[in-house]
Amino acid sequence: VMLIPLMILTILFSISGPLGMGTGIAHIIEGPAKIFIKNIHLTNNIEHLLEPSIASFGAVSSDISLEIMFIIISVAVAFAGWFLGRYLYYEGDSPVVETLSTRFYNAHRLLYNKYFVDEIYDLLILKPYYYVSQALFKLVDRFIIEGVLIGLSVRITYVIGYLLRLVQNGQLYRIIGIGIIGLAIMLYFIMGR
Repeated sequence: VMLIPLMILTILFSISGPLGMGTGIAHIIEGPAKIFIKNIHLTNNIEHLLEPSIASFGAVSSDISLEIMFIIISVAVAFAGWFLGRYLYYEGDSPVVETLSTRFYNAHRLLYNKYFVDEIYDLLILKPYYYVSQALFKLVDRFIIEGVLIGLSVRITYVIGYLLRLVQNGQLYRIIGIGIIGLAIMLYFIMGR
């Protein structure tokens, strides 16, 4: 499920990286890129966007060695973190992990429980949503729809059925008598009272 989105993000980050890099790295990448795209000119748009605010700190150097040093440090820290995590957690229970989790109990508990985001989300979003939906269910569905609308239609149907049962009881003299009364009422309204 996550493989394809991660591949798409990796490709997008790889493409967007040179666009935000400093001028030194952009010029290094620009040379080989001109083989494929003739009029390419890579610039750091973000750097120019922030020039008014950066200018207040003094001159900004475009020394490429500083950028390469930051790239090397970032990659080294990422690999060091990966190797450390693999060393500590690869074999399962580690005495180093047990010692650190005991010594830094509060920090371990906070990190282990993912900053309690799930619990906060449950408390602030899910439980109020549940209680509101239950109240609306009881009010709208149970009381209004089932109680009033369906209950009223059942009672009306019952009353009409009861009245029709009085008329349609199988006794011929009642049926003829009610027919004559109905005919008289119709003639009364048709003839103009």
